Amino acid sequence: MDHCSIAKIKEGELVGLLLLDQSRRWDILRLYGIPDDVLDFQQVNLKDVPGDSRARDGDIDILLCDPSRPDAAIAIEVKRVNVDAKGLHGLMRHKKGVKQANRLARIGFSQVYLFEFVVVDSREKHNGQISYAGAPTDLRHMIHRELSLRDLTARVGHVIFEFVQPMDYAPLNAGAPGTHGVFPKRLAEEVTQSGALTDWVAQKVARHVPSPAI
Repeated sequence: MDHCSIAKIKEGELVGLLLLDQSRRWDILRLYGIPDDVLDFQQVNLKDVPGDSRARDGDIDILLCDPSRPDAAIAIEVKRVNVDAKGLHGLMRHKKGVKQANRLARIGFSQVYLFEFVVVDSREKHNGQISYAGAPTDLRHMIHRELSLRDLTARVGHVIFEFVQPMDYAPLNAGAPGTHGVFPKRLAEEVTQSGALTDWVAQKVARHVPSPAI
């Protein structure tokens, strides 16, 4: 193969690439309750978040916020599952994702989601033939069954995304062949944020939003 596998892209880099592409960003964030004009902030450290000190270990994979509405912040935990010629990898990350998403809900963000990215490198399976098929149907059904709502706090939303690299092109490049699907299992329930958490979000956002031109 001449190009790298989509399954080899690191999780943080994968998130960045997906949100950088406007069409994929639109598909990922186009969920009921998420405003169209939110900005995304990636890998936001939780070390000084107000509330339970046990929640301060780690970060938010994606924080969505309209800078004028820090009281309506959306915190997203991301986990990935890889499918390639050697099999299925990363399914056990789901349990960790559930635990971390539940932590974000305890902190009290307005909305919380667990996003699970299933990335499929099916190039070897197609052996150079023109095809857009991803994982076999039985494997796909098993993945969706295992990525369940079990143990996930009731107000936390859960969405599975599938991205397929079916032919030997650079993954996720604009215009490169590939398919993707969006499978919402549950939308997030919105709650009222505390004033302390809203102030914290406002401070985080202010550090990354450019100042208006004079």
